[in-house]
Amino acid sequence: GNDSKVLTTKKIEKDFVLIFENEKSLIQGFSNIISELDPDIIAGYNSSNFDLPYLLARSKATKANFSIGRLSGDVKKEHHGLIEAVHIPGRVNLDIYNVAKFVSVVGAAEKLIKVNNFKLDEIYTAVTGKKKRMIERRDIWRLWDSNELDELAEYSLGDSLVLDELYNFFIPLELEVAKVSGTTLGEAAISTTGQLVEWLLMREAHKNNQIIPNKPSDEEIERRLANPVEGAYVKTPEAGIYKNIAVLDFRGLYPSIIVAHNIDPSTICNDCTDYYESPIGVRFRKEPIGIAPKLLKSLIEERIEVKKAYKKDPDNKALGARNMALKILANSFYGYLGYARSRWYSRECAGSVTAYGRQYIMSVINEAEKSGFKSLYTDTDSVFLLLEGKSKDDVFAFLKKINSMLPSGMELELEDFYTSGVFVGKRSGDVGAKKKYALLSENGRIKIRGFELVRRDWADIARETQRKVLELILKEGSKEKVIETVREVIEKLRSGNVPIKELVIHTQLRKSIRSYDVTSPELAAAKKAIERGQKKVDELEGTTIGYVITKHGNTISEKAELEEFATDYDADYYIEHQVIPATLKILKELGYSADELNGKGVQRKL
Repeated sequence: GNDSKVLTTKKIEKDFVLIFENEKSLIQGFSNIISELDPDIIAGYNSSNFDLPYLLARSKATKANFSIGRLSGDVKKEHHGLIEAVHIPGRVNLDIYNVAKFVSVVGAAEKLIKVNNFKLDEIYTAVTGKKKRMIERRDIWRLWDSNELDELAEYSLGDSLVLDELYNFFIPLELEVAKVSGTTLGEAAISTTGQLVEWLLMREAHKNNQIIPNKPSDEEIERRLANPVEGAYVKTPEAGIYKNIAVLDFRGLYPSIIVAHNIDPSTICNDCTDYYESPIGVRFRKEPIGIAPKLLKSLIEERIEVKKAYKKDPDNKALGARNMALKILANSFYGYLGYARSRWYSRECAGSVTAYGRQYIMSVINEAEKSGFKSLYTDTDSVFLLLEGKSKDDVFAFLKKINSMLPSGMELELEDFYTSGVFVGKRSGDVGAKKKYALLSENGRIKIRGFELVRRDWADIARETQRKVLELILKEGSKEKVIETVREVIEKLRSGNVPIKELVIHTQLRKSIRSYDVTSPELAAAKKAIERGQKKVDELEGTTIGYVITKHGNTISEKAELEEFATDYDADYYIEHQVIPATLKILKELGYSADELNGKGVQRKL
């Protein structure tokens, strides 16, 4: 916009550029701009990890006055669990990088699940469908030193405008998350779902004059971790391709179980006479209502009303954000009760919730088979039924029957009807893998779970080929087209005509580079870049990096190079370790081997 500026110490003849005499005056000039604008919120992207700590360090080195707070006090770095934060007195520091990761993890924006990493350009494209202006990192210093500054200025301005778009996309949800959880926007932006639930419970406990439990000691946390609860029921499918599938799932299974059975640490009883008894023998008194089920009931009821309003006004961003915030909080209660670091941890509660869940889902399977359906796959709160001659009306009649048997507040719903589905097997035997399937709905939408194309640790070439294979099988059912597609990709790799960007593998360096015992490809690539002076340790540690397997070296680790320094690629690696494994998981259900994909015809082991 007209108020967008780029600050620099070099002469750049652009209307949006402000020029300062030196670095010290630039930092102080930035502080003055913040003081004049007096914003409530300062937003950045990965700014708590890099930009603000860097500005703090440079202000100390240059003795500049870096006062961007509204109140007295220093801008300072803080640790908030696993998240790095920066406290700005009197203002909210909103790091959109943390917000984007949170939204992706909790599934609050479906399209964000498919990003390979959380770099600014990836998130921007996922949110808007647009591409931002890019300059290779290795070219930034060259442009600066050679005074080719116009491009750098446009790039810097572009990044700030991109951030503004992302801020406007995410801020409605963050505001509603803060409101629902009863905390500040600043705290909400750096909190996990468990911490948000804890804020809510602490506020409710205070209202009801209840004592807030202490945080557990390290010894207590270890004891809890050593004694986990039994999880959900999963029935693995037989690997194969199926037709005419109905998927049914419970609406908010765990939240509705907690409400229906008054599950709360304060309601556990031994000598009560009016109680619910869970399948693992824990008794929960029916009255009074515990604070967890009380809060959940309130969240669920409000969400029902908000969803109705949102359906009538689908362009209302505030309603959409409120709906999602209520969903996030409601779905986080069960996990919080079983979280080892929780103040309200209760193994009895968490174990009872999953036990009830197993009981209800198994009763659905049994009733379905009595009604003539075949159960294909079950996981936690969903049941996949093969119609096999049954009609849609039969499915709706079955749903009505089941719901008449459930406690108040619990409901089994139809997710969708699917015309076909692919379930892949494990490496041994014909038993299908958990959460690894693709379905084609009647309106042509493809639902994919567990395949490489929704993971970031595979190259784009493998993900995209797998996506094409799934689409061809589900939509056209043509084995010939599938094999032809895979072979075309293999030949393109062998010819050396695949762009480097399609071969990048992303992973995160979570630990100190020196602390790894085994030299993995990503670690080897990082170390080489550091040894050559191309990168610094603090640029890479804790970040998501991209690397390419090149032709140079004997082992895979020796061949790994960071993406910006890779000039070629090892075709055999990408064929044998990326494309073929990604597609063979599906194509073996059609009777094909790795050698047939490779055009060799004779079976051999990968």
